[in-house]
Amino acid sequence: NFIWVYDTTTGAMPTFFAGGLTKESRIVDGDAATARFFFVDDVVSDGKNTLYVADYCTLRKVDIDTGAVTTLAGQVYAPACIPGHMDGKGDAVQFEDLQHVAFDGKYVYATEYTTVRIATVDQNSPGFGTVRRLDPAPGQVDTVAGFLPSASANVGESDGPAMKAAMFRPVGVWVSGEAIYISTPSAIRKVVAVTMTTVAGKLLD
Repeated sequence: NFIWVYDTTTGAMPTFFAGGLTKESRIVDGDAATARFFFVDDVVSDGKNTLYVADYCTLRKVDIDTGAVTTLAGQVYAPACIPGHMDGKGDAVQFEDLQHVAFDGKYVYATEYTTVRIATVDQNSPGFGTVRRLDPAPGQVDTVAGFLPSASANVGESDGPAMKAAMFRPVGVWVSGEAIYISTPSAIRKVVAVTMTTVAGKLLD
């Protein structure tokens, strides 16, 4: 896993940027050549000189000027990381299976959901997920929407208070003003303040 740069203005062939040109999947910080990624799902730019990367169950940043890679949040346990769901700061944080990321000028927002393998460990229903918010400077992560029902809960998707609203496989995330938009397989959800609503589509029973 590594990151390439593609120049859309010239159409030039992609060039290696960061991660090390090997088949080795690990979570290792370092310069462009020595850093390693485990399973990159998405990348977003801050519009300046930083890329934020969803790398399985860690959130990482890449310095665009140097290619240096730093893990901002997530418990790294060689060669990968420890999946779970725990808010906090830096290496005290646990993520499930991170999907997409968005940046609003201050915070990084990331979607995640529980896979079958992780659900077996956590005793959570597979497929349900949350939106997490990272403050990059201190590495503080908080859950802002969704929850992980227990494997025996037998719940469907729901709107309402954001922290009690159920989402199945949240993937896409986009921030506009005070609103967070999330895509799931059957609907577009919206979070404003502490309330989640469905903008379009149908919730799964």
